[in-house]
Amino acid sequence: MKKIITLTLVALIAMIGLKSQAAMFLVGEGFNGWVTTGSTTMIDDGTGIFSWSGTLTAGSSFAFFRDTEDWGSQRGPANGDGSAPTGDWEETKSMGAWTLTASGSYLIQYNYNTDQARIVLTEEAVFNPAQRRIAVTGDAFGGWNMPPEGNQVFANNGDGTYTLEFEGATAGDFKLSSISDIDLFTESWSLFDSGVMGAGNLVVGDNELSSSYGTANMTFPISGNVTLTISNLTATSCTLNIAMTEQSAIDNVTSDDVKSVKYVNTTGVMSDTPFNGINIMVVTYQDGSRKAIKIVK
Repeated sequence: MKKIITLTLVALIAMIGLKSQAAMFLVGEGFNGWVTTGSTTMIDDGTGIFSWSGTLTAGSSFAFFRDTEDWGSQRGPANGDGSAPTGDWEETKSMGAWTLTASGSYLIQYNYNTDQARIVLTEEAVFNPAQRRIAVTGDAFGGWNMPPEGNQVFANNGDGTYTLEFEGATAGDFKLSSISDIDLFTESWSLFDSGVMGAGNLVVGDNELSSSYGTANMTFPISGNVTLTISNLTATSCTLNIAMTEQSAIDNVTSDDVKSVKYVNTTGVMSDTPFNGINIMVVTYQDGSRKAIKIVK
């Protein structure tokens, strides 16, 4: 009998030792990205249940990892489409990820013994447009700055609309960003744009786009002076008005430097004045050098 008890104690000690060596990590958006080296360590309560609590934004995706050096240790939802929170313990499986449908404070738990996970929304964030600050980042507006430079921040008009006037925006990609002053998300950034807003090049002129938030870039095909206006701002979508005036490609070149300017259309015809549509503007300088610039009229 003593021998059996001794063996049982040894087994229990071994199990406790193994459990103490167990670890769980969170990887994904809201947890330093999908890079395991920057994963978030969960706290073990001593019984094999690991927990994390904090604030996350709607649209964030994440998964559990047993080992940050092994992508095969990833655990995701076994059933459904991975939408969270459900508030209930769920079965998990290898690979996959959860995606949050609401912003707010969360309690996220993982039971190491049963391979079950629970995602609980403890306090939902209340959206208030008046508590938002909007900015733009990207190559078209001087760089992917986080936080943005002062000239990248929209003016809050106080009536639920926001305006940004930017001189000298360049051809290139950009995204809109929102800074929330809500207590749950003080100074927290989330990028939004998708669907129509990220469908491709934006034309010169006046464009009004309505879209839900996502991750796609928007693109200016040419350089110009831009006025951006945001309205109808909600927690999941907005309306963006883009008024763009084409900037001359030789605005920064003095007339003394330029000998001649010719325009070539897509069929190769040359003219002293630009064609409607796409042109290649060929600038010849006094020193004989040339520069070809693609423009759109």
